[in-house]
Amino acid sequence: MKLKDIGDQVMVITGATSGIGLTTARMAADQGARLLLIARNEQALRDLTNEINDKGGQALYHAADVVSEVHLRDAADRAFEQWGAHRHMGQ
Repeated sequence: MKLKDIGDQVMVITGATSGIGLTTARMAADQGARLLLIARNEQALRDLTNEINDKGGQALYHAADVVSEVHLRDAADRAFEQWGAHRHMGQ
């Protein structure tokens, strides 16, 4: 199986404002991934998103509780509106 380069991927990271989620978000952004960051703390999400975007990365955030299917669908819709399914797929 051939995987896409990380710079061609949109990653959804839950728990993005602390621990492994935070570290993963920063590392993925440094490697060019487009990120949808999810956590409950909107201010921390906003700060992290600004940090990534100010460094030239591409990040969106969506404050959500992952136990809510509605919240997660809203987050996915936001990422799709921003980056769509067809960008960076050889078109």
